[in-house]
Amino acid sequence: MRPRRRRIYAAAAALVVAAAGTAATLLILDRVNSPREAGSPGSNEITAAAPWRLVIIDKTSPSKGCTVTVTNTDTGEPRVENVWGTKQFQMKTAGTFRWEADDSACKVFQRPGSGKAVLPFSRKAGEGDTDAFAAPKGTGTVTVQVLSFHGYGQCTFDLHDPADGQLLESRTVDKGVGSVRLGTNGRAQVYLADLKGCDIRLSAEP
Repeated sequence: MRPRRRRIYAAAAALVVAAAGTAATLLILDRVNSPREAGSPGSNEITAAAPWRLVIIDKTSPSKGCTVTVTNTDTGEPRVENVWGTKQFQMKTAGTFRWEADDSACKVFQRPGSGKAVLPFSRKAGEGDTDAFAAPKGTGTVTVQVLSFHGYGQCTFDLHDPADGQLLESRTVDKGVGSVRLGTNGRAQVYLADLKGCDIRLSAEP
């Protein structure tokens, strides 16, 4: 009986080890596959070592919206954003930031870096700043085609450098014109600032 008991105990121990190994593997995979770009909505603090993107998601009633204040703890400088839906903002300054929202249904997240969009791509109005994208080679000019004015008579487009936030060029498009060209001023990376009113398509000038 003793050898038999030993075999039973050994088999039970092997099952325990296998179960523990499986649990550990699942835990590791869960950590790997978790969206690392999203900060914790409950922490109210964001730390960034380089330019980053602020994402605000409004889950309140459609008529209310979110007012979020993001304060740089090093300088004390606040930034206030009023958001309906989901919007993204390029943040050129590294450091530690604290945020406050006027409603618990307002969620705030951090995405590292300035983004890696690839021309051509489309963007709807009200979604905030685009991801950064490589300036077109050759002409260095970006074409902004308006897909919809949504009842507005004109829309203004501001092209910025994500590294320092500098405005490179600003142009206004009147309804009926349809498109406009923006120069990247020799910068390697650029982004289009907060889109208001117009749905657009961005492409490199041929």
